[in-house]
Amino acid sequence: MPEDVRKLVDDYDTCEHFAGEEPYDADRRHEIEVAVAQFCTPAPARLAKLMQQYRNEAHVSQWLRQYARQADLQPAG
Repeated sequence: MPEDVRKLVDDYDTCEHFAGEEPYDADRRHEIEVAVAQFCTPAPARLAKLMQQYRNEAHVSQWLRQYARQADLQPAG
């Protein structure tokens, strides 16, 4: 897979990790909020951009669609 696709997957894995964490105090809550903003919030737009960028590369395009379904990640737009 292209590097930008692998980076999306790595970042979304980090998103999923932080989204499932318990905010046991104010500092941890802040850390989780920052991570969600960094890794979760931009993911749908990044996915949409990559799907557009690789729309003519069947293998990558198909892989992105399958990953999106499996990760329950919807492209923005």
